[in-house]
Amino acid sequence: MFSMGFLENLKEKLDLRKIQKSLEKPKLKSKSKIIGPQEELKLKVGATSGIYSAARSPELADIISKLSYTLTRGATCLELASDVPHEVNYTQGKELRHISKKQGVDITFHGALSVQMGIPELIEWSSAQEHMQKSIKSAVHAGAKYIDFHSCLREWLELFTYAGSRLHIIMSDWDGNFIGEIFKNNPKLSKWFSYDSRYRFWSAFGGVIVGPELNLQLETAMDNKMNNIIEESEGAIKDRFLIRFRNSIFRDIGSLVQISRELLDEGIIDRGLFNGIVSGDPDSIQRIREILTNEKIKSLSLFKDEFNDHMNELKRLPYHSKIGELTRMAVFGPDTDKEIRQRIEKERERTIKELVEDKLHKTGDWFEKERTGATLEMAYYILAHELYINKYKYPIWDQMVKLYWNELNRLGYKEYDASIEGLSNNKRLNWLEKTIITIEEQEDKELVKTFKEFYYGVVAIKFLQGHIERLVKWMEEDLPDILKEEVKLTEPSPNRVEEQRDELIQSLKQLAIAIENPDARDPSQGGRFLLWRPKQIYLAIRNIRSSLKEKKRSHWDKVLMLIDFEHLATQGVDPLEELKEMVSNKLTKNYAEIVKAVHAGVPTPLHSHKPIGAEDREIVYRLLWELKKAGLGRKIETYLIFERGGFKDPFKGSVKALKDMKKLLEENVEPSKLPGWFFEIPHPKYQARQRAIIFEHTFDPIKGLLKFPEEEYTLLGSAALKAGKRPEEWKKEELR
Repeated sequence: MFSMGFLENLKEKLDLRKIQKSLEKPKLKSKSKIIGPQEELKLKVGATSGIYSAARSPELADIISKLSYTLTRGATCLELASDVPHEVNYTQGKELRHISKKQGVDITFHGALSVQMGIPELIEWSSAQEHMQKSIKSAVHAGAKYIDFHSCLREWLELFTYAGSRLHIIMSDWDGNFIGEIFKNNPKLSKWFSYDSRYRFWSAFGGVIVGPELNLQLETAMDNKMNNIIEESEGAIKDRFLIRFRNSIFRDIGSLVQISRELLDEGIIDRGLFNGIVSGDPDSIQRIREILTNEKIKSLSLFKDEFNDHMNELKRLPYHSKIGELTRMAVFGPDTDKEIRQRIEKERERTIKELVEDKLHKTGDWFEKERTGATLEMAYYILAHELYINKYKYPIWDQMVKLYWNELNRLGYKEYDASIEGLSNNKRLNWLEKTIITIEEQEDKELVKTFKEFYYGVVAIKFLQGHIERLVKWMEEDLPDILKEEVKLTEPSPNRVEEQRDELIQSLKQLAIAIENPDARDPSQGGRFLLWRPKQIYLAIRNIRSSLKEKKRSHWDKVLMLIDFEHLATQGVDPLEELKEMVSNKLTKNYAEIVKAVHAGVPTPLHSHKPIGAEDREIVYRLLWELKKAGLGRKIETYLIFERGGFKDPFKGSVKALKDMKKLLEENVEPSKLPGWFFEIPHPKYQARQRAIIFEHTFDPIKGLLKFPEEEYTLLGSAALKAGKRPEEWKKEELR
């Protein structure tokens, strides 16, 4: 039996205030190793709204609803995800900016997921650029601190067969121009393309590059070549003509008399034999046959005249007829046709190559751009060779070679050398072509994959650079006037036009562009995207910033990175290993200094955007710790963003979890020294209530066994009951 003293003691232990106080988060006393000098990290915690097309939730039906919904999550930054590039107009943007100022939160913007970067097709390039511009305008209207775009959306080119829905592509370079532009005043590339490429581009594209002029030039070249063959083969032709001539003169008495007169004048035959020929005497004819040897016939004026006429007539024939005539004469024996055509084909090839090369490096223009039969792979192949052959113009080539040196060295990497390589020199292919041809024969399939990662990545980086540089140019030169005109036409209050113009121009000036590593929605394509590794994207952004700075663009330092943990996992790699590798590589060790935002979700390959649970906190923190080691939040203001998914409670304690991580990062707490409270979800004060309820029901299993009256709700003194405090009211307190 239990005594009343025991119950009073238990009551004291179950005091709700004491329980809550005992569970309050202790002050952190970190004994962790300090990484470098202590400094305040420029970190903010945010959350995304999600997109309507994925969640289909009514709170995401328009941009204002997205903001209103996300505001309730306790974040200091709201990343609004756009379903379409032009989602935010002037009127909505004004409201968004007003709300963000009143609420004291930063707005950021996820650019359209319809931006297809890295596709070497003219219309696709233009479409991607248009969607980027529309997204930028939406972000400026919203007053966003940054806008992010995926570095690409598509997999290796051999894994799909068309761009968009087009059956014929118009090849594009990385700047959005027709691919012919890169050949202009570029003799090395023009020569490689025309002479050395394994694709035999001179044959495939000769007509569409040169145009109708090609056929005229070929006709002339082939005719001249046949005349050269005729002149070079005059002796053989004369021998064949001699046989025909000999047979004809003995069938034609008039020709025989004419020849006999010439022989008579030369004193080779006498008058009697001549008269016998004139009279048709068989013995005289037989006698003249014996005198007319082949060599003698060749010296005759009649033969010479007829042979010269024959040669002149032969040269006047079309070159196809010349081939036929020499073939009938069997000038080179039974294989005359084959012999002649081999000689002509070489001349035809030489002529086309010369014409193509001349047209390319002089003008770069092609007679026909559409329906060339070109493929996306051909375009990448050409552009990769431009980087390889003229690498002195493109620092990114050498940087990528250094980044992948271990693998490329195993593949026998050699720099391009026009003096020893190429089909026109010793019939040898350059290293890049040779590797592209033989790479699938490698037994080490990881080596195959890594080479393609390098090959596609280095070209896709140039496409990213082309898009961003063109975008920044538009932002600085064209967009301010567009915004001013829009305010003038749309703002209902004339006295606020200047104010709104200034606000939008300021929004534009502070807008950063963040490039995000893409996800692989199809598991079979994981790790096989054109440009997906953060280390590649870092090199790309570094080159873009350098180029923009040289061009004196004010936005050069606002081109930044965005790291997405989940996207890395969908590509089939361990995000932790990926980030550690970058920190340990001298080329990329400080990459996080230009990371503007982190999509700090749970790195699940399913790309579920699941809330950050207690079991997920440590791995997310470890990833953030690796970023901190690489400079995260050290130089620029950086956002830690949770991306909502489609769960019933899509946020749960995720924002709170990231706030805790921000605090621990600022206090330099290593992942191995994380305090116990870090893993408790929800907040301890709510757990205190839950634990009190648990203690309240401690005696449920022994109900009916005690000797004192049982209370259903709690233990109350008689004074409380007399004062009108009922047990039902006390019960409600647990829910306050």
